[in-house]
Formats: sequence, C-alpha cells, structure tokens
Amino acid sequence: MTGPVRTFLTATLLTAALAGGAVAQDASATFRTADTDGSGTLNKAEMDAHLQAVFAARDNDGDGVITAEEIASALPSGAANGRAERIEAMVSRRDKNGDGGIAFDELVPAGYYQRADVNQDNVVSRDEWDGLPLGPLFKGGRG
Repeated sequence: MTGPVRTFLTATLLTAALAGGAVAQDASATFRTADTDGSGTLNKAEMDAHLQAVFAARDNDGDGVITAEEIASALPSGAANGRAERIEAMVSRRDKNGDGGIAFDELVPAGYYQRADVNQDNVVSRDEWDGLPLGPLFKGGRG
C-alpha cells in the first residue's frame, strides 16, 4: 500500500485511539468475530460491517465524523496530554471536506478491500488479515 492509504494506516496514535488505546491482544478472536458467516475468510460485507462498527464505537456523538476530541477521549488516561496539536494535525490531514472531523469515507478510502485482498480471490484470508498494517483498528482492542 502506498500514498494516503499507507499514511493513514501507519498513524499509530490514531489507530490506537480508534481501538480504545489497546494493542491487538487477540487478532484471532477479532477475525472470528468479523467472520460472521464462519467461512474462515472475510468477504467485503463482513469487512465493511466490522469497520463501520469500529467507527461507530468511536463516533461518540453519532454525527458521522470522528473529531480530535473523540480521538483524545479514546486514548488511555493521560495519553493525550501534550498531544492536542498532533491529534488536531492528524485530523486536519484526513479531513478532506473540512468539516472538522474524519468521516468514514475519509478513514477508509474507496478500494481498501481490493487492496486488502492481496491474491484477488474476493475474500480476505487470515494471512491477508495478519498482513494488514491497520493494527488494532482491524485486529483487536476494544471496539
């Protein structure tokens, strides 16, 4: 992955905040939860539903955007101290429409599923999941 997608995916502070500050403790359990049909792979609908649920869990006021304040409030106690400017800068970089927050389509760019499906077999395997650089947003943590 390159460009804006990689930039977003490697924003450790942001992904940690979206995952409630937790490091991926049990990627297997999260994969099984996202795999609602029990097939052992994720189809696009399952991946979209998982991302939507994580996004909704972090959108505290339900307005369809995740703000710097919502990111800061999701970090572990004290972790946002002294980082307000950094958090604001991350939000600004991803806030393409200028509404002051990150909307779902700004968080998960179009075509993400196709890039995650490395072998292009229309499902994301556990190996492909493990290779995702999205970290705790996909793979674990509170959500």
